[in-house]
Amino acid sequence: MIYTASFFEPKHFGDGKLVSIAMEIPENFMITHPEREVVLNELLQPRWGMVGSRRAGIINTKTYGKQYFLILREKIGRVDWYDLQNGKMGAEETLRTLVLQDGDTIVCWEKYGQFCRRILIAGLLEKNGVIVRRR
Repeated sequence: MIYTASFFEPKHFGDGKLVSIAMEIPENFMITHPEREVVLNELLQPRWGMVGSRRAGIINTKTYGKQYFLILREKIGRVDWYDLQNGKMGAEETLRTLVLQDGDTIVCWEKYGQFCRRILIAGLLEKNGVIVRRR
């Protein structure tokens, strides 16, 4: 199982490591949560320009999703991307491809209920048989 949560909602973290897909970790996060291991997953990071455009309202969620998936396809490779996007990988291979492990919590800035790339990643995971607990 993979969990998803905001940095600002620690009650929703799973027991495994925190996998940041954000461009940066919030200031003081490691000071307020010294007991947690946080690793950066560069594969699942967007680009700064996308983040800024989304925050400024220049691009909508649909465009953001398309751009994000293009970046993932570029990073992962076309063949694996096709299998991932179409639910043909299986849980174990999907986790390996996305550099995740069972029990990890994918974290970034947006709180529950707000649009976030965690939703996009959760969809890919679920298509491939990974159980995701969205928080």
